Amino acid sequence: MKIRKIFTSCLALVLLLMLFPKNVLAYQPASHYILMKETTKNLPESSLIRSALEEYPLIATWGANGPDLPLIQPRQALGYSPWSDRFHYFKVGSFAKKQLQDALESNDKKRIAYVAGWITHVTGDYACHGIFVDPEAGIYLNNPAGRELHINLESAAESYLWVNKGGFDISDYSDGISDCFSDVSDIPFASFNATAQNIYGSSPTITEEKTWCYTLLTGLKTGVGYTYREYDEAMDFLSENNRKERLDNSFSSALNHAVELLTKAEQGDFSGFSDRWNLDIGIDNNPISALTVTVHTGTEKRGFLHNEWAGTDDDVYFGIETKDGRTKEWLLAKEGYNDFEADDNDEYYLYNGTDIHPKDIANIYLKKVERYGSIGGDWYVENLDININGHTAYNNDINTWIDEDNSTWKTSVDWSNTELDTEPK
Repeated sequence: MKIRKIFTSCLALVLLLMLFPKNVLAYQPASHYILMKETTKNLPESSLIRSALEEYPLIATWGANGPDLPLIQPRQALGYSPWSDRFHYFKVGSFAKKQLQDALESNDKKRIAYVAGWITHVTGDYACHGIFVDPEAGIYLNNPAGRELHINLESAAESYLWVNKGGFDISDYSDGISDCFSDVSDIPFASFNATAQNIYGSSPTITEEKTWCYTLLTGLKTGVGYTYREYDEAMDFLSENNRKERLDNSFSSALNHAVELLTKAEQGDFSGFSDRWNLDIGIDNNPISALTVTVHTGTEKRGFLHNEWAGTDDDVYFGIETKDGRTKEWLLAKEGYNDFEADDNDEYYLYNGTDIHPKDIANIYLKKVERYGSIGGDWYVENLDININGHTAYNNDINTWIDEDNSTWKTSVDWSNTELDTEPK
């Protein structure tokens, strides 16, 4: 019986890895490992964080890859990975800050190592996307056409950084990097999940988290779902379009940012952590950097037989109207996911890319557009929450049917005196 269970579990892991199309396997375990190691070397010798990283580097490697781990679940093959989305787009600074504050207070070096690794992931993505990837491939959230190049750039960085920043032999990389990770049982899941509950109001389960970890290790050991790219091929690719120079600059920026955040935090200064951080964008000079819209569909029913549910299959848009007459709207949709079902709480992370300031916005709206072949049309919206740069700008019950006769819900807003951290950081 035990052998059968082990075989079934292993088969499930391999099938899970094979589910993923190439465009979602933007894992960068080698790159994040190298950044964590170099950060360790550059922290003050007297630093408690440095001591924790030196003592538990294999645990830190899990932290350094932590925000990407939720990508390893079947629905990501359909573009749905809510925990990875939150870790990259929503209250990124608050979550990292709270983890580090609690870890330092506990004086637990395993927790400190894990969280310090996590913070190097944040600075790594922030610089990698903003300096290395986005100038050529565009922003992932906003440019589907550039996603294949986006993944290709990140993949090429793996062997290059392993050799040229980590100082390791390429054969060590090619032989497999699973040995850079500790045993899964060493990961401080309980404290991590407590912080997630504090910041997000919920958390993954430890079972989910362990599955993500074991699946990643299986991929790194077998090469299923993770490609060990040839160094010469990567160098040829990086030699074009100023890619190697951008990669070098992004790594230096990420390293300096991580060292600064960790050093100051150990001195009690957490002012550098920001919820303006959107890890797909990097440095953003626009006033609205991180925009999260959460819609709660109700459970009302109506119709002649009272059997028409609140959910809709039509297209839904969120929009803003400025005081000077400009309009910007976004389609709220997750590829491969059935949005706006009864009692759903759907989160959307939107790329702004304009100089619109919150104080310039006069109205916000939700609009439903009939989709050909849609079965469920009428939609009952219970609540709308809008979060700008980590701050709640709007959170109200709407309790409104949006249907063929009333296809748009609109309300005025006044955010002229709302503190939303609109300065670049």
